[in-house]
Amino acid sequence: MGGKMEIVRGTDLKENKGRFGMVYGVSKVGKSTSCIESMPKKLLVLHCERRNPDSSFEAIENKYPDIRSKVDFGLLQKQEELLDVLHLEILKTAKNGIFTFNNTEYRSLLVDSLSHFLNVEVITEMENQTKKAEIFKIRRDIIDSYRLDEMAYGSLASIGHRICNVLKTISQQGIFVIVVASGVENPKWNRALVFAPGFAGKKFGNEFMVHLDFCGMVHQRTNEQGEILYPPYISFKSPNNDFVAEWTGRHLPKHTGIFDFKKILPEMYKNE
Repeated sequence: MGGKMEIVRGTDLKENKGRFGMVYGVSKVGKSTSCIESMPKKLLVLHCERRNPDSSFEAIENKYPDIRSKVDFGLLQKQEELLDVLHLEILKTAKNGIFTFNNTEYRSLLVDSLSHFLNVEVITEMENQTKKAEIFKIRRDIIDSYRLDEMAYGSLASIGHRICNVLKTISQQGIFVIVVASGVENPKWNRALVFAPGFAGKKFGNEFMVHLDFCGMVHQRTNEQGEILYPPYISFKSPNNDFVAEWTGRHLPKHTGIFDFKKILPEMYKNE
């Protein structure tokens, strides 16, 4: 008895221009705004934080007056619905570089932010459901729904891997997929690093890179007078291996430059 195996032709791989990457950095450095400005349109942002997403437009609206018509936000009512949206809505329709959501076609997907979703929303919901289960002797739905047997960081890593697995699969349909993460100094999961994505728990922190085509650290750009410039810089290589960075694919002339995906991955924009 043999199982079924999908055969993918080399010519099909050449046509697949989807990518799955992560960008991270300190708060307010311009991670989300740079993604919204430079990712292929039309763009869907799955907004996982509680802040007003309108702030992301402020730095770019004067330069791109029509940006609001090219970007939509998905505001999740319940944070545990993220996997359902990715599996049942986006992956189900993703094909040939396009996915459909609410009868609208999109070319790119931005998850903002994965670190907030895992570190704040999921952990808070786990704590709430555990306390409720202890009081009322009921099941912890969010944990059971992810088929987890342990609490805390082991469960968190499982959820993180499931999210990244489906995002990677979506990108393999030709979709440009980016996740945003906060950055922290000397992360608990690897104290040897000076700076890295701020994921709680050692397990996911040490394993998330296996899913990604690239990971870039976003950092401030200034002029000779010390004035902050926009867009910021992004680095895809750490010369001293003291911060997390990775790049796979075609050769980059330089591994640190202005954060603009149109210049970093021009092949993603042939149909725009």
